[in-house]
Amino acid sequence: MDHNDVQLTGKLSGAPEHREMPSGDTQTAWRLVVRRPQPRPRAVVDTIRCVTYDPDITAFVEGLASGDRMEISGAIRCRIYGPSQAKVWRYEVEVATATRAVVPESEAVAAC
Repeated sequence: MDHNDVQLTGKLSGAPEHREMPSGDTQTAWRLVVRRPQPRPRAVVDTIRCVTYDPDITAFVEGLASGDRMEISGAIRCRIYGPSQAKVWRYEVEVATATRAVVPESEAVAAC
């Protein structure tokens, strides 16, 4: 059986962006910065594009500030953009749930 579930915890990289879709829905997009468990030189984090069409999730993300920690769950989606001669393939997480993440003690102590 195929399986497409994503769970990420990271920091919001900046303000979300909104885009009106041809269907009339609003797509809200933001980037989540997630530390790699075993960083390599010049590759310490991944910045992952996240999107939602859910107004409740949009309101939640709008209430966060850049650098706030959050947990998301959803699924990987492949979107294809552009004219037929110059298609661009983009992978992103379509978010189904989003909550504030608890700050680990190691980070809370370091911030003091």
